[in-house]
Amino acid sequence: MKLVSILILTLCSAGSALAASNTTWVASNGTNNAVCSRALPCSTFAIALATTNANGVIKAVDAAEYGIVTITQNVAIDGNGAGAEIDAGVLPGITINNPGGSVTIRGLTIHVSSGGGIGIHITGGDVHLENVLIVGAPFYGVEADGSANPVHLTTKNVTVTMVTGGLGISIYGASASLRDSVIRGGTTGISVDSAPGHAAVALIERCELSYNTLAGLASTDFNGAGTIVRVSDTVITGNLVGIMSSSGGQIISFRTNMLAGNTTDGATPFSISLK
Repeated sequence: MKLVSILILTLCSAGSALAASNTTWVASNGTNNAVCSRALPCSTFAIALATTNANGVIKAVDAAEYGIVTITQNVAIDGNGAGAEIDAGVLPGITINNPGGSVTIRGLTIHVSSGGGIGIHITGGDVHLENVLIVGAPFYGVEADGSANPVHLTTKNVTVTMVTGGLGISIYGASASLRDSVIRGGTTGISVDSAPGHAAVALIERCELSYNTLAGLASTDFNGAGTIVRVSDTVITGNLVGIMSSSGGQIISFRTNMLAGNTTDGATPFSISLK
């Protein structure tokens, strides 16, 4: 009898281990099952994440709203060209706290209601955003907060728009490489600031920062840890102030930018020749 019991426990343990997969799926007709396979997809990203192995990927089958999600492991969420969306309310659409790890978000649209605040909130990890649209966030489209854990943010083909009362992308005590992205219609397009004991460093390349009610780009160093923003091939136009540099925050331009058409262009950044 003891041998049979041990065999049953062993089989159950093996079954639990096999429940997680390297690739899981969500679909508009998905259910709250523990499989999340292509044949039996789940209904939300959060449910699929619970059955996805570390370093795995969650893919969307079709266009639907797949719910907010908190990520604390290495994973990729891929809208798979299907029109996947997240409707965020009081909580951020995506919360990422994965210190020392990597997270990729690809091919998603995040709508933030007027009662909400943040599209994507990052407090730890190396985070890659590609082909992501964030609309209507009242506070932050993307908030990269490295004050507690190291954060590095990379964007490619990201659009943040209609951030009605806040910042399109906030880099706070973190590092960022922002490329081929459009940040428009907020209070400040991109804000870069140090955190206590944590410098903020950003590279902005081939971006558009436009029609923000305060500034296209702001660099500040309120906490004295160091803030450096390097900008190339970027259009800054239609803002109240094109660029703002204060409290020791630096903006370095590589002379390949268009800073024009703002109510005030702002102080001309220090330019250096490419070597």
